[in-house]
Amino acid sequence: MDPNFTLEMNAEAGELYGRLLDHLVSVEQLQKNLNSATSRQTILELCRHHLERIFSWQTLGFFSQLPESPEFIPDPATPPEAAAALQAVVDQAVEEGHFAWAIKHHRPACMEMPESALVSVFCSLRTPRHLLGMMVGTIEKKPSLGWDIGLAQISTILGCAADALDNLELVQQLREANARLSAEVREKEWFLQVAAHDLRNPLLSISLNAELLPLVSDKPDALAKRLAIMEADCARMDNIIRSYLAVHNAEEKDLKPKKISLDFTEVCRTVTSRYAEKALSKNQHLNFISETALTAVNDSSILDQVLDNIVSNAIKFTPLHGTITVEAGTTGPKVYCSIHDSGPGIPEQDRPKLFTKFARLSTRPTGGEHSTGLGLAIARNLIEKLGGTLTFAPASPSGSIFRLEIPADQNPPV
Repeated sequence: MDPNFTLEMNAEAGELYGRLLDHLVSVEQLQKNLNSATSRQTILELCRHHLERIFSWQTLGFFSQLPESPEFIPDPATPPEAAAALQAVVDQAVEEGHFAWAIKHHRPACMEMPESALVSVFCSLRTPRHLLGMMVGTIEKKPSLGWDIGLAQISTILGCAADALDNLELVQQLREANARLSAEVREKEWFLQVAAHDLRNPLLSISLNAELLPLVSDKPDALAKRLAIMEADCARMDNIIRSYLAVHNAEEKDLKPKKISLDFTEVCRTVTSRYAEKALSKNQHLNFISETALTAVNDSSILDQVLDNIVSNAIKFTPLHGTITVEAGTTGPKVYCSIHDSGPGIPEQDRPKLFTKFARLSTRPTGGEHSTGLGLAIARNLIEKLGGTLTFAPASPSGSIFRLEIPADQNPPV
């Protein structure tokens, strides 16, 4: 064997061994750096730095969107000029099927650049879970020795980057899930505090009246009075519990309104008349005004619940001898119902929390009625599920106007 050839082979083997050793050390350092990275851009910048140690890239970029799409979204780690230069390369690679090959085999694909001494390289950023993006770059042609090893190095580095990106995504999902869970726990704890506070008084009242029942057992009128108080207290507790359950049901993602063609005017009139007796007991004037018959395609049960909530609030917070006016009408492609009361209105500092759950406002009911602070939060949540809106505006000189709008029926029955 030619000694010179042997020396050449040994020199090439030594060079190859040195490159592999350097690559292993480089990858180990890269993994350490990636483990401490906290953003996608940082991960891709680290990846770019290590890739540039292997070859002298003419252009190098990363794309976030899946390559099946006709348009690609460059990552922030890809400079705009590089992204623009790579777009033509990307289009050609898609047309010639190089992207599909790289994704299918999870290996770098190479494409000769026409009339150029450059080669384009494509490699997917993929984990067993899913495809995160693509690396695209152009480099000068290299001798056969080291080219395959170079592609293997590229695959190794991109594999590390893909794992880091996937872990970052999982960590972010975990943080978001923990944040949602913490919010739900805080909400439930707050409700238990509210419920414990609000249920205490009616429970004490029931207990007190139960103790007094034997003393009035021979007095029918007094006995009926005590039983009526106990019944009212039970209804009050039931209302607190139902309000919480209504919030839960309103927030269920699978709540699907059953929309049918309905007489909007009649729904508004029915809810208003339901509170005629209550308004009379407070010497209030409850009026209903409407245009001709209005129709909408919506869920009559949910709509009734929302309107019931708003009208009952108006009765509750309007003083004795006050006025509540319920008006139904149309505005463009929508029907509306406005509830205008002559109460004290909502103080400006309370308005930001008006539609929040468990809101404790400074305005208090005028007839000793109970308020859970859940009603308006439930109403807005429900009406939004119907494709409508619920808004508040201060009335002049005092009072409040709550306005509900939902889409009108574009093809009303004749």
